Amino acid sequence: MKRTFDVFKLHFRSPLHVGIEGPWNEDALNFIHSDTIMGALFALAVKVKPSLCEPLKEGRIKVSSAFPFSESSYFLPTLLLRPDSLFEVSESDYQLWKKLKKLQFLPLEWLKRILKGEKIAVFERDIESVSGTLNGIFKFRVAPKVALGRITQNSNIYHYGEIHFDKGGLFIMAEFEDEGLRIDFSGLLKLLGDEGIGGRRTAGYGLFDVEKDKIEIEVPEDANFHLLLSLYWPPDDERSNGLLKNSAYKLIRRTGWFLLDDGRSLRKRPVWMFQEGSVLSARPKGGAVDVTPLSISDKRVLRFGFAFTIPMRRSDADLQIQKD
Repeated sequence: MKRTFDVFKLHFRSPLHVGIEGPWNEDALNFIHSDTIMGALFALAVKVKPSLCEPLKEGRIKVSSAFPFSESSYFLPTLLLRPDSLFEVSESDYQLWKKLKKLQFLPLEWLKRILKGEKIAVFERDIESVSGTLNGIFKFRVAPKVALGRITQNSNIYHYGEIHFDKGGLFIMAEFEDEGLRIDFSGLLKLLGDEGIGGRRTAGYGLFDVEKDKIEIEVPEDANFHLLLSLYWPPDDERSNGLLKNSAYKLIRRTGWFLLDDGRSLRKRPVWMFQEGSVLSARPKGGAVDVTPLSISDKRVLRFGFAFTIPMRRSDADLQIQKD
């Protein structure tokens, strides 16, 4: 059974900084989590397209995280399964196994076969080709910045991690309840490209142009698992339906900051979410979770954890989480 997914390719016009939780800014992600995308779109919708707020809060628009694309291929996250359940490699070829485990993303061409339950025969030249293509899409740089003290105006140098795109960018897969939402989403995403996404937007970071495309994937009719391509937060009713049984997953702690109308920054309450690449035994739906700090009573801050998944076929024996 073939399924067609809407794709939005983000061609970045400036560096991107999506921070990793921690005290410093030297590190930066080379992709964008779905909750960051949905949060940015929702904040923009509040200002320019209020009619989209309810569809976003209700999950009538679902998006994947933003993953790399090159001039010739799309890449999706490596599945959280044992490599020997996905690839045919000699057990004695330890170096090749190590290189496979280090692959952060897999080509869509590989994933299409994995979804149908196939194993892929790979050689060192295949892994080098994938790594070379990914290295050509973006470069990580650490740039020195100067901060001035608010009171003393003393200068302090700090370093900031940023991603520069060359031969490609990031792409989002999306699903819509109806055509009208698809049209409205496209316009909102284009506007977000002019506003910017991620950190240092006031300095011109995170600007992008949008190109539309479609991906056609043959999904198995006898699918028994679901590959997660977004972050996912399960509401209470989904935590008790056997979702975690025979599933392979990792959890990620999500937090961050938001601005009040008076210019102050407050930290959102942390929440744990299922990570991209998880393989779940039941189809998840997800929801939007309230992460408003307890000290705030006149405003609600949401984190979006609606699941974007693709059906897949694997044996139960494959579902052992990949070891680091």
